[in-house]
Amino acid sequence: MTMSVSAVSAAVGSPAAPASSASAASSASAASSLGLSQNDFLTLLTTQLQYQNPLDPMSSSDFATQLAQFSTLDSMQQLNTTMGSMLSLQSITEGTNLIGKQVTYGSSGQSAQGTVSSIQMVNGQLVLMVGGNSVPMSQVQAVNPS
Repeated sequence: MTMSVSAVSAAVGSPAAPASSASAASSASAASSLGLSQNDFLTLLTTQLQYQNPLDPMSSSDFATQLAQFSTLDSMQQLNTTMGSMLSLQSITEGTNLIGKQVTYGSSGQSAQGTVSSIQMVNGQLVLMVGGNSVPMSQVQAVNPS
């Protein structure tokens, strides 16, 4: 996502306004809530520095804090993406282990049995193919001994 400096400035506050410690600390959280990229954040930070009040400049610790907050946020987003991928792979592994096995499945008090013939991911959810029926993994009640 690319935003112009004016759009970022309008969202966080006018660039002509002095960059105080409070605005410096809040710009990282504002940037994250807007879905800004690291380049957008650095552009915002540069704009803040360019238009700061020379009589009350942003301290180097505020500057470092903003960079650290954004770096931490970026790392957390990458970790979240990685964890989501790992969960999908774990679901696929669980489903693969069920191929050829008898399962009991159903919902609302009704159940049926069948042999898992294949699996697929549908909208991030594991779905088993059992006797021609698509069965969400959440409806599997038991794996029966072969």
